[in-house]
Amino acid sequence: MSDLQTLVETIVSDLIEARFEADVRAAELAALYREHPVLRNLAVPTLNIANVSVALQVAFDEGAIEAYPGPSEAQKKAVSEAAAILRDGIVALTSVTDTVSVPRQKAALSRGLVNRTTKAATDRLGEPPGVLRAEVERQVNALLSANGVRLNARDVKAAAEALDRFEQVVRAAPKPRANVPGLVVGAESLAKVPPEAVSTISFDVELSAASWVETADENGERRSVLSNR
Repeated sequence: MSDLQTLVETIVSDLIEARFEADVRAAELAALYREHPVLRNLAVPTLNIANVSVALQVAFDEGAIEAYPGPSEAQKKAVSEAAAILRDGIVALTSVTDTVSVPRQKAALSRGLVNRTTKAATDRLGEPPGVLRAEVERQVNALLSANGVRLNARDVKAAAEALDRFEQVVRAAPKPRANVPGLVVGAESLAKVPPEAVSTISFDVELSAASWVETADENGERRSVLSNR
């Protein structure tokens, strides 16, 4: 995690905690007002933190900017898990089970699917969306063809959906972080930095007023839903 990410996350987390503490205190006061003969006729004091504007003055040290070599551990794990799920989905297709029935052939197909899709995805993690999926699909089709498998229309659709899920899982994994300059913050530290090297990072934080509401589904079952309305 970068210094800047840590700083911003800390600010946002503190705002959420402040809102939580305000709500807890408001709930305590509401209970007190309800039981008091005079206070129950008055409005309960509450605090709603809605929008906060933040301006940070920062500078960066002389650290070098270097790209992180290779995929992140999260990406490796995602590719491995996605390859196994895709393998299970492909070998379970009717077109595959009807054609590949010899245990040794089935085992070879299973290994090939995992190995080829894992390598194809890992080699293309930095490519634009669609490129990774296209190569994985090419590897899957090549293996199926080599085993004499021709997918029927239903299995073609199922395989396409499995490939879409494969790419979604892989793309959702956090990318590796590059080595970037460190962050210089604080009045004393920034005073030692030339003014032209100091930047201001501004952003707004909006805390939505979500609350739990009771709803009924089509079967009349009651359940709680978190709503922003």
